[in-house]
Amino acid sequence: LKEIKKNNKNLTVFIMTAYGTRDVVVQALRGHADDFIEKPFNIEDLEEKIDNVLKRNLNLNKNATNKDYKVARIKNFIRRNYKEMNLDIIAGEMNLNPKYISRMFKEMTGTSYQDFHIDTKMDAAKSLLENTSFNVDEISYQLGYQNPESFMRIFKRKNNITPTEYREKHS
Repeated sequence: LKEIKKNNKNLTVFIMTAYGTRDVVVQALRGHADDFIEKPFNIEDLEEKIDNVLKRNLNLNKNATNKDYKVARIKNFIRRNYKEMNLDIIAGEMNLNPKYISRMFKEMTGTSYQDFHIDTKMDAAKSLLENTSFNVDEISYQLGYQNPESFMRIFKRKNNITPTEYREKHS
């Protein structure tokens, strides 16, 4: 782990283990892990740890601009709230103008916040298809889609395969 971190300075490493002893925690952190989480854990705890590491890394990086920090916060907010998301919600959370957010996000990432939001939903969809037995309609509703057909159309456009075909291929 030390060599990997040495060659990839921006890499963030979380150690996840079912062994929650003090020795394991100390060993993980001495091994240059950024944080430690004990199994079983809930997704909110993991998201909080990711958010904390992201903030810590951005504060340590003296070259990180204000825009970098804002975009990182926006990405993290979208990842945590992808079900019901729009530009006005992001703007309210970040205390920024929606048009400013849209321009800044595109300028800094090369993609629109809408595309990032959809890609985030598609990643969640893939995970649900691979790891649960929920049907496609249930998954579409869990992702915040009001209409399963919209979800299926977007999934196919982004992945060149239907959700059902994806599940069959990755099960």
